[in-house]
Amino acid sequence: CSQRRSRTRATKPFIWAPPVTAARDRVQARGAVTSGALPDRAQAAHRARWAFFLLAPPAYGLLALVFAMDANWDLRNYHYYNAYAFLGGREGYDVLVASVPTFFNPLLDVPFFLAAEAWPARLVGFLLGSVQGLNALPLFGIGYALIAVDDPLRRVGVAAGFAVLGLAGAITLSLVGTTFYDNVVTLGPLAALCLVMTRYRDFGAAQAGRTCGLTLLAGVLCGIAAGFKQPSAIYGVGVGAAVLVVPASWPRRVALAVAFAVGAISGVLASGGWWMWHLWSALGNPLFPFYNDLFGSPMALASDYKKVFYLPDSLLARLFFPITY
Repeated sequence: CSQRRSRTRATKPFIWAPPVTAARDRVQARGAVTSGALPDRAQAAHRARWAFFLLAPPAYGLLALVFAMDANWDLRNYHYYNAYAFLGGREGYDVLVASVPTFFNPLLDVPFFLAAEAWPARLVGFLLGSVQGLNALPLFGIGYALIAVDDPLRRVGVAAGFAVLGLAGAITLSLVGTTFYDNVVTLGPLAALCLVMTRYRDFGAAQAGRTCGLTLLAGVLCGIAAGFKQPSAIYGVGVGAAVLVVPASWPRRVALAVAFAVGAISGVLASGGWWMWHLWSALGNPLFPFYNDLFGSPMALASDYKKVFYLPDSLLARLFFPITY
């Protein structure tokens, strides 16, 4: 008869590690990849990564051409006119041509206006779509930082698929080749989030000055987006909240949050500060006409000018807002 022998296993304490670190440790522990194959796969992954970076934006530009020319109401109302009025010095001659959007920061509209005035429409559409396709790069970086895949080439493929999914949502596709610019200003917050995710472990281990520099840069990226288009400020709030949960002591987290806030304010001033100063000097409200109940400009009503018909009107509607909109 056979005799069973009991084997004892040494128990090890559970130590949490991010997916990337855990995957790397598994590869090293079991020796799944030979010393000769690893460099080959790593080199192939490097080439695949750069191929994706170079091909994704122009592919999105071609998609803009497939979707054909856009003639949305905002383009007809103010995106084209605001750049024309700003470059042509129409202020003081034209009065409320585009209603409230007349007072939006015109700088975001200038590149498209100049390109449309000088180049063929298909070329402009392709370039605009290509710029919007640059969102694939930070999306790839975010996915690459989160995915726990042992094989480097496969990891690149999964991260690329992650980026493609991010660019293939219903709302995202409806913005391809348009001048709403929601998918242009997203480059700032996505790049900031990518920066935070890829250097996640450094926040607790690296020197304080270096980590504060990273969060300062992330704040600048979010602030620039908000200065161009104020509704995008909400994304900066999200990235700033992520800074508060990085693996570091609370004093360092507070320092990182302060650095992020300083960067965000600097970014807003860099892209939109000049326009807010102009509105303050000319009309007495740096956000004119919004929040005029606070600033009291005589050139508008004492109102905040919110579009309340877009807001949910009950608690149930707020909870299910993305579904019921």
